Amino acid sequence: MFGIKFTDYFTQFTIPEIHLETWLQYSAALATLVSVFAVVVVAALGFWINQNRLRRDFTQNIMLQRLSNPDLVRASQLIANRVAISDSYPINPPDDEENRLVVMLLSYYEFVAVGYLRKDLSRKIVKRQAQNAMKSAYFITRDYILNRRSALDRKRLYIELETLAKRF
Repeated sequence: MFGIKFTDYFTQFTIPEIHLETWLQYSAALATLVSVFAVVVVAALGFWINQNRLRRDFTQNIMLQRLSNPDLVRASQLIANRVAISDSYPINPPDDEENRLVVMLLSYYEFVAVGYLRKDLSRKIVKRQAQNAMKSAYFITRDYILNRRSALDRKRLYIELETLAKRF
């Protein structure tokens, strides 16, 4: 059908004829390939957007637990009062209820720290909403934590909280 002949001084070659059926087959295959690629890109983008939205929503729910749980609110207030007067938490707490509240708050912060370090939680939200509180709680209770680690023989007790507080 279409044959083009190029000639130069040293070589002579011919571009083969391209039939309409062959051209349609190649163009259909190319169009299918482009369509599949576009679908994969859109699906990956949708998955990424959805994953980030779910991570953000989950992080918000975790952060709100500290404000909606009365025990965590009391424990946060207890630590905030000690931060205000720069008084570290005693190694041997005066009463069991106060100790229970502090352990609950430290366990909550440890959970948040693990999620942050594993990138399961939104780092931006954790930094914005809990960075100072977590850092203050760790440094106020550092001696208490070290004492509990040795008393319970658990060397990794609150270690992620410690890592994150030092990183902040």
